[in-house]
Amino acid sequence: MAESQRKQCFTAVIPQDAVEIRVTNIINPYFIRIKELPEDGKDKTKLFKKLFEVKSSQIKEKSHEHYTPSVGDDVLISSERLTNMDIDLPDWICRGVITDTTKRTSDVFLLDHGIAINVPTESLIKYSRNAVDIEPLTMTIGLYNILPIDPTAWKIVEQWPDSTVNFIKDLIQTSVKIYFAVLACDRKKKKKYGDIYLVIEDKNVSLIEILTLCSLAVPLYPELLSAIKSNNTTEEMLVPYQIGKLKTDTSKESTVKTAAYNNEHPRISVKNYVNKDKLMNNKKILIKTKRPCRPVEHLEDAQFTTAIHKALKDQGVRALKQIQSYMWPAIKQGFDTVAIGPHEAGKSVGYIVPIANNIAVDKELIIEKQKKEIVTKPIALFLCATIKKCIDVADMCDKVLNHEKVKYSAMYNGLSDKIVMANICNKFHILVTTPPFLLRTIEKYSNKLDLSEVSHLVIDQADALLDKYFTELITLIRKYKIINKEKKNGFQNGSVQIIAAAHNWTHKIRLFVEKFMEDPYICIGSFVEAAAFSRVKGRMLIRHSEKKKEEVLNILDDYSVIKTMIVCLNKEEAVKLDYFLVSKSVQTLLVHEEMLITKVNELKEVWHKYLSGMYPVIICTDQVLLDLEISNIELLIHYSVTNTSKTLFGRRFSVLMDNWLMESQTDCRVIILFDESKGNKHFKGVVEILKRLNVTLPEDWKQIAEGLDLAYNMTIKNHPLCDSIKSFGTCERNSCSYRHCIISEVDTPTLNATIGDELKLEITHVHHASHFSARVYEFIRKNEITGKNESFSYPFEAFKLDIAMKKHYKEPQNRRGVKDICVGGFYTYRKPEKDYARVQVQSIVEKDIKTDKPKKVRVQSLDDGQIFPQVYVSELFELPQELLKYKCTVVDIFLTGIAPFDHEYEWTNLATEVTKQWKNKNCNNERDEYAYVKVLLHIGNCIWTDSVVCRSKIINHKDLVSSTLNDDLIKKELATSNDDHLSTLLTMCYNGGITEINGRPIVIPKKEKAETGSIDECD
Repeated sequence: MAESQRKQCFTAVIPQDAVEIRVTNIINPYFIRIKELPEDGKDKTKLFKKLFEVKSSQIKEKSHEHYTPSVGDDVLISSERLTNMDIDLPDWICRGVITDTTKRTSDVFLLDHGIAINVPTESLIKYSRNAVDIEPLTMTIGLYNILPIDPTAWKIVEQWPDSTVNFIKDLIQTSVKIYFAVLACDRKKKKKYGDIYLVIEDKNVSLIEILTLCSLAVPLYPELLSAIKSNNTTEEMLVPYQIGKLKTDTSKESTVKTAAYNNEHPRISVKNYVNKDKLMNNKKILIKTKRPCRPVEHLEDAQFTTAIHKALKDQGVRALKQIQSYMWPAIKQGFDTVAIGPHEAGKSVGYIVPIANNIAVDKELIIEKQKKEIVTKPIALFLCATIKKCIDVADMCDKVLNHEKVKYSAMYNGLSDKIVMANICNKFHILVTTPPFLLRTIEKYSNKLDLSEVSHLVIDQADALLDKYFTELITLIRKYKIINKEKKNGFQNGSVQIIAAAHNWTHKIRLFVEKFMEDPYICIGSFVEAAAFSRVKGRMLIRHSEKKKEEVLNILDDYSVIKTMIVCLNKEEAVKLDYFLVSKSVQTLLVHEEMLITKVNELKEVWHKYLSGMYPVIICTDQVLLDLEISNIELLIHYSVTNTSKTLFGRRFSVLMDNWLMESQTDCRVIILFDESKGNKHFKGVVEILKRLNVTLPEDWKQIAEGLDLAYNMTIKNHPLCDSIKSFGTCERNSCSYRHCIISEVDTPTLNATIGDELKLEITHVHHASHFSARVYEFIRKNEITGKNESFSYPFEAFKLDIAMKKHYKEPQNRRGVKDICVGGFYTYRKPEKDYARVQVQSIVEKDIKTDKPKKVRVQSLDDGQIFPQVYVSELFELPQELLKYKCTVVDIFLTGIAPFDHEYEWTNLATEVTKQWKNKNCNNERDEYAYVKVLLHIGNCIWTDSVVCRSKIINHKDLVSSTLNDDLIKKELATSNDDHLSTLLTMCYNGGITEINGRPIVIPKKEKAETGSIDECD
């Protein structure tokens, strides 16, 4: 089967005429309320004005005063009539239909919002629907030509089971985007029928197809329709086990009274089976604890305060994320807790909500006690590894505590002393901060801030925090006793509750948990991290592709007594390996994506019947791995590593799950094979995983890693060099689409300036504290013979360019859109103010879900350096060569030798603002004040310098020189020194084949190793 055909077995194609929607309510698959997106603001404004007019008219006539409501009446509800009631109305004025009513309250279905609410009957205002000639903003649709079945009895039933409806709700909750395609219409009832397409992670799936393949519905094919019409109740009404995949003929538009009795019927063809667990990514949580703690399955079972439940509802939280269902009850009971999971898993909300609840329960006593205290004594301390995380956590606290009297404060570098002092004086219950900032604050305000009452200590981003702020954490533990095992906090374990949340399970986290946590409740929501936690033994082998089969054969010496699985990328690779092993008398079980589910199930059953000494070797592909439902493998061999998805690689570790549940140390092993066949962008990530598995890596792995990394970066050589690399010398992102290698053929200097030259420039845009764009007017070079400075000016063609651009794009035929956008390409962008700018595409921000083509891109102007973070592709035009040739000598300037204070990964807004203020104060071109920089490195369109000064010309005197920007940032404690920055970039130049810059050789300074601390220092 071709690759495209194989993908279609698992991924649906969204029709071109499908519209994006939001599902507002579901009764069953025949009655689904939706709203089309994006919402038209003009329609909403027009509707609001109309409803306001009707309401005013009805109130003026006083027709509502003696109104007795009836089911089916059209009514208006106004928020001003609900002022003293705890009812959230989605808009100021809403129209609806009464579905149930009593003297006191009535249930009203809101036509424009697709939801039902219960309101006091006296608040209703009756009106005539004819008075509002605007169609409702939501509509009811139904799924086309399917019938409900009982999945346990395999029979058609009259009503849709609750389990099916809940399953659909879960899918919709999981979806990133939702689309609806019309297949039929009931013109009398004005109801549409069709299919709903869900975008779940990176897949598009059909809801009809999901229900069919998961045995929750059956398509209405001709034989079944005949049986229904003839009232047949025999075995013909039984649903076959293999339902298959649905194909619907949408070429003809038909009109039906109901979808169940339409004359156009879908056709059935047997395809691959997708089970429900796979659809939901088969997520599992590894729990290690000695304490019984039942997970919370539903939000209403969490038993938080009413105010917190209301806050969660206000934020649209309708269901728990998986890791939260385990974290909430454990933290609520006072257990020391460790949560390991990927980003966006919900770990932060997982600890914020239960801690806020525990404080809220005793808030009256806490508030009364705080009134008697002179100093501020927080109850909970949230330590984060970055300022960005502090802001995110504070934002979550604000939302969760919206209706509670529990107060929080977020304090981090970049806030003024006045703000910090004001926060401390106002007192708070929860403090969100970073370890170094907390140390400075508590030493400065020791008479105002006291940590002795901390009962909940949270270490968020624990993997990064223990690496970055180890020394500061030791000081907080030893000097300020933030972890005091003898202190009582009123919970079951009688000591300070410690919670650690992280993306990765690391050796330092293990040591921290063993030293400070008593019987911790550990929940891990990642197969890879569960393997690291369970100390799975790993090994990496680097072999030539032609020698990989022989290497596998050598590994399989005792396969008959060890449960072994080999995972391949695709069918072709698996079949070739299987053929080779069988030829060497190795017994195998081959499973790949083109097999029918019956065959897959058969092989799965066969596998579970084998005994030790008879085990075959399972050879399978990523696509069918989860369908096998095998979790007792002892030796996992990664024959190839995917170059597209980290998720697929992580799922492979699920086959080891049974070993993790054992109390004794597991003996399972993992072997990963790499070859030279392609540059693998995940190689470094795999190496990091193996390091956490305590793997002894090959001696030459660093050289091989650099080779593979270069090979991958060559495939994206047109992508810009990563901004973090340019700004700090390192990139801390887990996933980054930019280039991370310097390549000589694309990083050739654009100016003839070299190392040691001085540039006179005008700063055009400040991007952040150490990065700005500038227009270069001249460079100054010292003559080696005469010893005098010589100036060389650059041509300035901005005015000519502006005239040429306007003249060219004045003609409509010249404003041609771009069909194929590529990163690194040059185009013309029509700015909102109708000006045209030459731009280069830096990255793809968003792709069209239907065509998989770029929809939004990030671009930078060639003419002044301005960055536009999100530009629609439709706003870009073709840029002819005659317009591209004009030179404006605009470059990007980066400051070396400095990094954000406390070695943060990003600059604070305050630091960037200080840079802008420094520029506005010292560099005014109207006063003949220009910035000057000394070139330390020049590659591509970028200049690196360690000093930026502004000079003012004074007649008959030396130039007046301002303070350097670097010194200004360091003096204000917004930046710190970064000695490795320039040397890292120079090393990257050498590795990329650049040994000189415009005739001046590159010299790399030597580095000194830094000493690190140990967890044992915390005693």
